[in-house]
Amino acid sequence: MDLKFDEYTGIIGVISGIIGSVWGWFAGRKKERASYKESEVNVGVCVQKLYDGLVEDMEHRFQAMKKEILELKQEIALWKQKYTRLSKEFQIYKKNQAARKNRLHPCPEFFYCCRSFI
Repeated sequence: MDLKFDEYTGIIGVISGIIGSVWGWFAGRKKERASYKESEVNVGVCVQKLYDGLVEDMEHRFQAMKKEILELKQEIALWKQKYTRLSKEFQIYKKNQAARKNRLHPCPEFFYCCRSFI
């Protein structure tokens, strides 16, 4: 009888070990799934923070570029005004020079008509 009791004890130990292993595997699997889902959530939060930071940085850069473009447009407008003013002044200067030339010598072909005097 002692021998049979020892055999049953071994068999019961093996069976309980198998049942415990299977139960532990199922429980571990649940825990692993929960841990995996938690890590997915953590990764999602990190990605969202990274994206928010990127969007904020791009917004600052966009505003800075927009401001720079407006300043350059204003500078271009000033240069256009300056060019227009200088162009008008040059036209007036050319007219004055032509009038002065005509006043000094009435003949438009100065070099041909007065060559004999030189």
